Amino acid sequence: MEQDYAEAIKKLVRQYYEHEITLDAYRRERKRLIDKMDLEFNGNEFIDRSVITQVPQN
Repeated sequence: MEQDYAEAIKKLVRQYYEHEITLDAYRRERKRLIDKMDLEFNGNEFIDRSVITQVPQN
């Protein structure tokens, strides 16, 4: 499985440096891969912080 992640990251880097994807797409996909690895190897799961909304203070 580690080899699969290594190949996925290499492919992602190549796509970015060959201008096949934007910087934002690269960062989004890199985060997804790192979060997936963290969940698989460490059991940690992170939520997408862009989904969190602030609760208004009274």
